[in-house]
Amino acid sequence: MLLVERFRNLDKEEHLLHDYNEYAKGTVGDWTSVTTKSVSLSYEAIVYVRADVISSNADTEGGLRILVGDKPIACALPVSNTQKKCEVMVKLSAGSYNFYFQLALWKKSTDGLIKITYITITKFDFTDMSYDNVQGSLVSCPANDETEIYNQNFNLPLSRKTIIGKTKKAHFVCFIYVWAEQRKQKLVGLGESSGSDRINYKVYINDEQVNWVEKAGEDYGSGDNLSYGAGVYGLIYGTADISETQETVNIKIVADNKADLMDVRANVVFMACPWWIPPTPAAEANFDLSRLPLGCTIYIIAEPIKCDSTVAFYIGKFKFFYTNNDWYYKGESSTGIYEFEYTFEKINPNDVGLHWQNIDVTDHPSRGISFIMVDVR
Repeated sequence: MLLVERFRNLDKEEHLLHDYNEYAKGTVGDWTSVTTKSVSLSYEAIVYVRADVISSNADTEGGLRILVGDKPIACALPVSNTQKKCEVMVKLSAGSYNFYFQLALWKKSTDGLIKITYITITKFDFTDMSYDNVQGSLVSCPANDETEIYNQNFNLPLSRKTIIGKTKKAHFVCFIYVWAEQRKQKLVGLGESSGSDRINYKVYINDEQVNWVEKAGEDYGSGDNLSYGAGVYGLIYGTADISETQETVNIKIVADNKADLMDVRANVVFMACPWWIPPTPAAEANFDLSRLPLGCTIYIIAEPIKCDSTVAFYIGKFKFFYTNNDWYYKGESSTGIYEFEYTFEKINPNDVGLHWQNIDVTDHPSRGISFIMVDVR
């Protein structure tokens, strides 16, 4: 008997729009909406938004940011005559939403302008997700002082039984946008020093500082019109234990202000899913395999989400002594749409675990589990 469980809802994946029209701003000034795209969802889904932006010449500088409703969720800056992309994901419930695409221009030559050249919006979905999009309060940050500007607990998915066992972990991703009164901002990671004459942001997961995985806006461009186009964007991720009772992850942002007194506001898009494959070591099992009988065969199909990274699967257990390759009974890695299989002919499923790992990640989330199947003899 073959049992099948689906986690990537392929029937919900859809390209909502591709827009090759150009939307330009040629007047020096702060963030201005140049186009709005409306999206209607009949069910909850992850919406992926991307816009490409460029200026007309090297002497013209500006930036792009994307909002869902009144919440800014991503930015790309500074933008000159080399094209940049601004992309972000946000999980949304059923309903209608407006995405605003805003441009700022703080330096220009004669006839200079900044323009959006391409916009795409698509949607996809996974089961067992938790998500939220929470904008913080406007916080006044005194000069030469550290100020907590954001502190929020986000719910993780609940653990549940599947055809192979109980989910034990979830991979989460946070898309973070921070606005201040000037562009002179910096995202500070572990071991990095705060920039002088900047407002610097440190991010914490459960009170432990972590590195920013992606950054945009730290290079604020020229010193012209510093109040125009303010904003930085960063991404962090992590993996957390989940259970049948509600578990949470705390995200905190602290501003170390080495500049003048400034007002600051942060917005965090949080998404967590047990079926996203994290780029962390496979030290702890994602499943205990407790529901599987001896003699069965499992099949797992993993597919790219944002990039075709290398994914690895292992059947094994970390023992009291081990090296890098003697703790598992089977281990394989591959790219593309990949099917991993293992038959429990001699090894009891109760004695081992299923481990997975993303190896060469460039985008987040980059890979997910689409299907798991069990052939019970």
